[in-house]
Amino acid sequence: MKLIYKLSFLVLLTGFSLQTSNAQVTMERRIEGGDGIFHLKEVQTILTSKDDTIKVMTVLPERMRPKGYGDIVLKKDDEILMVNAKRVKTVQEFEELYNALEIGGTLKMGIRRKGDLMIESFKKIDPEDMPAGAHIMIRTDASGEEGDHGGGMMRAFTIGGGDSGDMRPWFGTGLILGEEEGTLKVMRIMEGMSGALGKADIKEGDEIKSLNGQEVETLDKFFEMYEKLDTGSKVEIEYARDGKKMQAAFEKPNMQGRMMMRRN
Repeated sequence: MKLIYKLSFLVLLTGFSLQTSNAQVTMERRIEGGDGIFHLKEVQTILTSKDDTIKVMTVLPERMRPKGYGDIVLKKDDEILMVNAKRVKTVQEFEELYNALEIGGTLKMGIRRKGDLMIESFKKIDPEDMPAGAHIMIRTDASGEEGDHGGGMMRAFTIGGGDSGDMRPWFGTGLILGEEEGTLKVMRIMEGMSGALGKADIKEGDEIKSLNGQEVETLDKFFEMYEKLDTGSKVEIEYARDGKKMQAAFEKPNMQGRMMMRRN
């Protein structure tokens, strides 16, 4: 019997929302295997472990971190080997050591990144000192039923708050697209979810101009065209940054996720 973890990350961002008329958007992705998660709130990082290896699954934007923690470098797929001179292999072991540490105590992590070894350290923060609008809430539901999604670990990002206009996740690319002053823009890039883009140089604030040679100005038009493309077919987008036109091309990824909208 497979164990399913359904993970919900509620990200409250100051000055950012993923909403239409106060509707929250939830994105779910399946991760095969895994034996738990841990939110390292000082650096807004989600850890997971599998086969006796702890890895960084997602790193959220630095602006969500408390003041003084912006210079700590963690990247997707970093392996956490040691915590305060003790070997750790699962997120449960990591969490035990973290919880045993007093507030203000130093957490020192031994990290392996693409074969290189390094150390990052910081002080454990008092939860009350976390900045407003920079919290993640994680709810983990475990059951023995496979349900509609099959086995494996599920993660869901629920992003909401405010009324900054219409935004939608572009599954498989890690991009959040939105309309701003009549222009289709990249509003946010979800760390660790942009594999389909390869080495494409796309950044927050880029303006999307066309999809496969056809001009697009609205979310509805963009996704209407995109959803007609078969999985694996070529996707070409033209975008602009500071007035300079740029292009990116990749294959349409498999839609391993879903989007749900929930109105408040």
